[in-house]
Amino acid sequence: MAKGTHLTPQVEALITEIYLDHPDYGPTKTREELLENMKETEYDKNFEPGWPHVCAVGKVIREIRRKQTELGPDPKDRPWSMVYLADYDIPPEALHVVFKAWANALKEDNPLTIREALWVARFYHIFKVGEQFKKAIQFVDDDKLRALDFSLLIDRARKYAKDERTLKLMKCPVMPFTERSITPYLWFNDAIFYLQMMGDDTPLRKCLKSMKWQKVIPKEVPEDLRELLPTYYKSKEANHERTHSQQRKP
Repeated sequence: MAKGTHLTPQVEALITEIYLDHPDYGPTKTREELLENMKETEYDKNFEPGWPHVCAVGKVIREIRRKQTELGPDPKDRPWSMVYLADYDIPPEALHVVFKAWANALKEDNPLTIREALWVARFYHIFKVGEQFKKAIQFVDDDKLRALDFSLLIDRARKYAKDERTLKLMKCPVMPFTERSITPYLWFNDAIFYLQMMGDDTPLRKCLKSMKWQKVIPKEVPEDLRELLPTYYKSKEANHERTHSQQRKP
């Protein structure tokens, strides 16, 4: 893929996420972290070495800042407190879970935002269903199960809260099944979460088909599932590896 290629939605999303975490970074430092992230997830194998250029990263950052100015501060990014229930309602049955998440986050000096607390509340029912499912198949004992699921619940809530902020600042189409759409990547994250909670890989298989233009299998796909992937997907990865091996030969 040529260096002049337009940024993919996933790369634009990564740049936006880095900016949200480090708004003081300039284009050069943001690009350095982006390339490291792409290398770690093996997403860099889809592009030429050193892509994207710092100018492309700088253009995205300028657009993010313009959009932030246009939207103004979002109250949901303030630290959560019980008092905000007056403005941001949480179902009573989920409140004890949000309160526990708030306490745990406070202990780690990483307070929940209002946005994150709302995502914890939204995921409460999935958390309970996943817990019951794993009990039914004797996944782990109750204490380990609760620790595992609660940690996963908070982690997923923080991720989706960040994704929500990221999408507000991005300019990309949401129609599925095209290389310029963010939707397949959003579905991929949903499918990974579904697999973690329910033990069912069917949605992940479907998502991988919608992402079939990628040259490599996303690193987040569990090793045991890779063996069950469609033949065309594994063949594409094998051909890509052979091509890179030939390029590395003197």
